[in-house]
Amino acid sequence: MDYTANTNISTSTMEMLVASTVDTVLTYSPATLFFLGNQKTWKGSQIRIPIKYAQNSQGMWFTGLERFSTTSTSNFINGTVNPTGREINCVLSQIELDINDSNKVIDIMARRLASDAQDMAHDVADSFYAAQTGNAFLSILEAADDGTLGSTSYLGLTRSTYGLSGSVTNIGGNITLAGMRTSYNACTHGADSPNLILTTKAVEKLSDRIRKFFQNIVIKPYAALSSNAY
Repeated sequence: MDYTANTNISTSTMEMLVASTVDTVLTYSPATLFFLGNQKTWKGSQIRIPIKYAQNSQGMWFTGLERFSTTSTSNFINGTVNPTGREINCVLSQIELDINDSNKVIDIMARRLASDAQDMAHDVADSFYAAQTGNAFLSILEAADDGTLGSTSYLGLTRSTYGLSGSVTNIGGNITLAGMRTSYNACTHGADSPNLILTTKAVEKLSDRIRKFFQNIVIKPYAALSSNAY
């Protein structure tokens, strides 16, 4: 029963305010913590990434005194990344602060600052998984796009011209070890291979079940052979 409408109670008894706030909005983002925990220190007014986008095709076979090519080739170009930032407003009126100071249970300024900081971190986490425009930083989708996700350029360069297409593989249907292996191999380039796999809890649960299923298969001896064979 809600006794706040009971005048005998409301005129004689104070309410109790729990000295902590329950957050029902934000969720946990391990990927964001990974990226922020492994970030590199920014240097300079712009980061330039040298990219080799074409092979030198001026080579030739020879058997004697043929004239070799002296044609100079241009095989490199800079991809660029510019610094950007994000802000969020933290607004409280002075009268709110004064009233809070008069009988404080929760420090509303500290709560506001912490809450807004968490909200901004959540905004940054969301930005990793959506194509960005304007001043926003490049997202995971833009890094992986192979031309099917709508991002035609990367690092300020046209993907198709400079070989900057990523790899997007839609397994479709049921998750299988073969499908996951195909996706993993598609992300491997030379000596570089994935060091982080991002997924949902539901997909992670399904992939765990597949791996455990194969781990638990028991191979028994074949009865028709004279000796045990495995």
